[in-house]
Amino acid sequence: MSAAGAVLATMLPAESEAAPEEHAREGYTAPSFTKAVGLTFDAWRASLCETMPTSERDIESDLRRFVGARKDKQLMWQTLKDERGIKRIAMWQQEAEPPTEMAGRVRLTALLELGDALNGHVGVVHGGFTAALLDDLLGQTTMQEARARGIAGAPLTASLDLKYKYPVMASASYLVQTSVESFEPRDRPGAPSWTVKLRATIYDSAGHACVEAKSRYVVKTFK
Repeated sequence: MSAAGAVLATMLPAESEAAPEEHAREGYTAPSFTKAVGLTFDAWRASLCETMPTSERDIESDLRRFVGARKDKQLMWQTLKDERGIKRIAMWQQEAEPPTEMAGRVRLTALLELGDALNGHVGVVHGGFTAALLDDLLGQTTMQEARARGIAGAPLTASLDLKYKYPVMASASYLVQTSVESFEPRDRPGAPSWTVKLRATIYDSAGHACVEAKSRYVVKTFK
């Protein structure tokens, strides 16, 4: 079990019924979900800092490098990063020598605090947002894997397969874990490219696996 997984296993807060107000709409009945009553972002972050084998990354510097100088806005880390969207984020990166050359090396752990402006149903974060979040973090994981191998290229999403297992509630904190399963060269003409297979999971503070993802990326180089 990973250090982040150990934190989840030992900190299982109780649950209580969430009762978001829903304005009456003709032909619509608001669904009823349970919301985990658990760790704050700061408490969870402190626990992870104590148990993770690597230091927390300087996320603000990382995001500045990731976003770069641009006149438009990057969706996840500029447009949606505010007091009612993605409020705060902390991140840890682990690398290990793989058992085979094609096995993955990089794992990311990200802790996010979400506000209430990302919702589908009242009080429940939109599934499209969680898909975009996972796609973005899987892209960062792919980029770090390529860098660990000394490869400079563009990470491009090829496929993203999601399983929604438990509601992601608004105004709460979530742990996202991503990992690279394999990194293989593609037998294609032209500039070198690689196929990257990854997995990711979003956990709430009670240890529920809310969303699981399998993804395939392509790292392309351009001449």
